[in-house]
Amino acid sequence: MQFKKLKYWAILLFLLSWMAYLFFFNPESADGIYPKCILKATTGLDCPGCGSSRCAYDIVHLDFWAAFKHNPLAFIAIPSLIIYAVGGIFNVNFERYFRFIPVKIRSNFSSILLVVVVIFTILRNVL
Repeated sequence: MQFKKLKYWAILLFLLSWMAYLFFFNPESADGIYPKCILKATTGLDCPGCGSSRCAYDIVHLDFWAAFKHNPLAFIAIPSLIIYAVGGIFNVNFERYFRFIPVKIRSNFSSILLVVVVIFTILRNVL
C-alpha cells in the first residue's frame, strides 16, 4: 500500500467505525458516552459540529430528513468525506468531474469552505 493512500484509508476507517458505533448507540439517549460541546456548554451557542453525531446516527438508520434537521452541513459532509476517501483509495481523478467550476473558485475552495462554515454557524444560531 502506498503511503499516499494511507490518509484515505484512515479517513474511511474512522468514518466507518464511527458509523458502526452509532448504529448501536443513539447519541440522544446515551448520557455520558458522547462528549459535550464546549462552545454549547459555555455560551449556549451551537458550533458547526453540533448535531453531527445525531445526524450520522440518523444517516446510518436511513432517516435522512431527521439527519438533515440535526445538522445540514454534516448531512452533506459525511457522505462527501466517504466518497473522497473511497475515490482516493481507487485513484479517482475528481478534478475532471468539476471542470465546470471556474478555476478561481476551485483554487480558493478552502477559503470558500471556511466562509460557508462561518455563515452556517451564524445562521443556525440566529434563526
